[in-house]
Formats: sequence, structure tokens, C-alpha cells
Amino acid sequence: MPSLRRGATEEQEPGITVDESSAAGPDAAADPAEHPGGGTDREVRYLISVAGAPNYGDEILTRTWLRQMAARFPDADVVLDTPHPSGAQALLWNEHPRLRCVDTVWRLCWEAPNEDMWDTVGFVTSALTDHGRAPNWIPGLQLLNRAASVHVLGGGYVNDLWPRRVGVLAALAWLSRRGTPVALTGAGLMPLSPSSRTLVSSLLRDVEFVDFRDGESAAAAGRPDAVSGDDLWLADIADLVDEERAAAFDGLLCLQNDIAELSVEAMSLRALEAIRSWEVDPSRIAVVECVPRADRAVFDRLYALVPEMAFVSWTEVVDRGLPARPGQQWLSSRFHPHMVAARAGADGVALDVLPDFYSVKHASLLAAGSPWVLESADGVQQADEAGHELFRRNGAAVAARKGAFIDRFYGAAGSRGAGQAGERQADPDAGTDGRRE
Repeated sequence: MPSLRRGATEEQEPGITVDESSAAGPDAAADPAEHPGGGTDREVRYLISVAGAPNYGDEILTRTWLRQMAARFPDADVVLDTPHPSGAQALLWNEHPRLRCVDTVWRLCWEAPNEDMWDTVGFVTSALTDHGRAPNWIPGLQLLNRAASVHVLGGGYVNDLWPRRVGVLAALAWLSRRGTPVALTGAGLMPLSPSSRTLVSSLLRDVEFVDFRDGESAAAAGRPDAVSGDDLWLADIADLVDEERAAAFDGLLCLQNDIAELSVEAMSLRALEAIRSWEVDPSRIAVVECVPRADRAVFDRLYALVPEMAFVSWTEVVDRGLPARPGQQWLSSRFHPHMVAARAGADGVALDVLPDFYSVKHASLLAAGSPWVLESADGVQQADEAGHELFRRNGAAVAARKGAFIDRFYGAAGSRGAGQAGERQADPDAGTDGRRE
């Protein structure tokens, strides 16, 4: 009798598992060379991200890559593997004519026996080798095996904060060994413990196409020369800002109530201090939401004191762009609003609400020339050389390097990927016992 899986985490939607006695039998792990659902031989381009939660940065970053896919591979089936496939499909369906969203690789991460990174890597690797280890996801694994390329998109979602997510890197390493062209771009891996660094660097050691968002992540992965910058530098600034809405605001807040050590009370007090220092008309102040609910807490707390203040929802920001322009003042704990607003010419303060996570993110922008101040419990930090024009020039250089890097990857993937599907399949005789770890 199927039973609901208990103890589901925030990432782990309640699902159904089967008892050992009723696990899939010898015919369950079908030959992975068969196309799931009787699919066609259309080329499959596979992307992995965390889009659809929603979170402003992840949505626009994934959207940027989907537009790249539409330009490069308009006739391919583009598969986006994300923990939130329904949200991603609803939000991004029109960015590529043949987009489908799944959660196969993430399901393997959640199926791992515990939160230990090493155990997660072991389980994901075994399930990719022997599909009977994860029989619920056989059709998705068959689709993954058909991919002409697999590309893990940028972001800071694989680290010690979410240890199961290292399974994504395990999948990348396994696919690379099987001959699938794979890439990891714009990755932020901090924080990582010494043990986690050893594991991650081992997984990525033989992956040719890797590129990191910041120097600390690159060093932790054992690839100190593979620093480029955030993937969002590939997007045109005109696609990221809402100039019309920006004209209505002089001071903007983007403060979160998730992934933070700083309390809502402390952030509210800091926001009130910023509002008073800006000396602007209260009706020209806005709170920008990147994650629904999590970014509204400060607004709700301050509304009685500043009732004229506007609220810009996450849907507006994703659909229309960030309301950023030169001459504004910002206070943001979120990384991508810092990046986009500074690129648009706004000044501001980046608030470090979780050391070793947000501090590394924001510091990477200071290193690129952002004129913002990074404020943390240890004090304030500014770049030695900074300025809006410098920041934009450095960002353009990042975009050029990243564009050339991706041209090389997809050029190689285009020439190597399509003809190797048979070579990359898991052993058709493996995984027939349906046993689980």
C-alpha cells in the first residue's frame, strides 16, 4: 500500500514511496534508450536551475538563458530541470517554443537517504547508473540520457546551506564521464566546509566547462582561474529595468525575511534609518519584493509609520523590470537588485544579512566596481576603485568572456552531443531489480 513520505522539507514536496515488497520488478527499469512516452528524435537541450519558486534573481537569470536557447536552438526540445517545475512552466513557457519543465535531478537529490553531502552524491550517482534505484523517475532519467548537452545555470544554490543540492554536481560529473557535454556557469558555492570543498572539487575536477561567480567559489572548487562573474551580465540592461516606474521613486528598499540571521526588527530599524537619511518625499519611497511574503515583512512593519510608501510586487519586477535609475538611493539585502540597480546607475547600501553567503555575493560586485557600500556586523566595506561606468565596463567584459565561453561550449556540444546518444545510455541490463538504497 503506498504511503505518504513523512518529514518533507521545504524543498521536498510530499510524494509517494512504495514498500520494498511492492518495489518495481524486473521490467520496471526499461531500457533508457527508449524515448519516454514514445517521444521523437528531436534534439534535447537540458538546463538545470532553481527557477519557479519564485525568486526574482533565479527567474530572470533562467529567462536570460532560455532566450539564448531560443536564439541558438529554436527547434530543440529545451528541458528545464527545477525543484519548482509548475511555477517555472507557468512563468517561462513563452521564452522558448518547446520548453518543458521537470524536476528529475532534484527528485534524486530529495530521494537521498539523509542530509549528508557524501551520501547524496553516492545515491544520485547510483540512481543514474541503475535506474531501478529511483524507479519513480525512470521516464525523466531516460529524457536526461537523451540530452545533447546539460547546462547547470548560475546562482548560489549549491552549498552547505542546502547539502542535498550537491546532487546536481554529482549528476553533472556522472554525465560528463558518460560523454555528455556539460557546463556549469556563474556558480556561487559559498559557504562550503573543508569536507564539502574536497567533495565539490573532486566532482568538478574533470568537467571542462566550469565558470564561477566569485573567486572564493572558484578556489573552493579547485579552479581558481575559472572566475567570470554572474550569468545575469549576459542580459541587456534594457531588459532588466522599468524606466517608467523608476521615475516615480527616489528611495527603494529590498529586505528579506528568509535566509537571514538579521531579525525583521533589526532590518526594519535599519530601513527607517535609511528613509530618514534619504530626506525624500515618502510617496517616492518603495519596497521591492523579490520573493513573495519573505520580502514584505519590513513593508508591513513600517506601513503605519510611512503609509505613503509604495509596494512593488515580484510579478511586476519580473514582468516589467526593476524600477532602478541614476539618482536613486537603495538599501538591499538581495544580490541581484544590487547588481541591476547599480548597473542602472543607482547608489545604495548592500546589507549583509547572512555572513559567508550574502557577504561573498555582494563583495563580488564590489570587486567588479560597484559603487555601493557593503554593510555587515563587522563594519562597512567599499571597493578601492568604484563607479557606475567602471561597473558597467567590467560587466561588459564579463558578458564578453562568458559569451565566448558559452559559444565554445555549445559549439562543442553541437558537434559532439547529437551523435553520442547511444554511447551515453545507462547499461540497459542495469537497474532491473528495482531495489532502493
